[in-house]
Amino acid sequence: RIKVFVELQRKIRRHYDAILATMKYHLTNAVLEATNRKIKLSIYMAYGFRNMDNMLDMIMLRCSDIEVRLPWEYNPVLPAVA
Repeated sequence: RIKVFVELQRKIRRHYDAILATMKYHLTNAVLEATNRKIKLSIYMAYGFRNMDNMLDMIMLRCSDIEVRLPWEYNPVLPAVA
């Protein structure tokens, strides 16, 4: 009869199959939620960009596994001089 518990019971009934699948296969949507958060943060950081292409490039760069080094971080291995 408590309103909060009635709502909880309805939510459990509505998502019962998904809850069981999560427990059985140990899968969550955490990776998707983290990616969504990265995209939202990138859009927030892109305020002031002159065009949408720059914003989309920043989102693609942040959400990929590409490692970009800044010029002062690059330290090439020089060949030995004989």
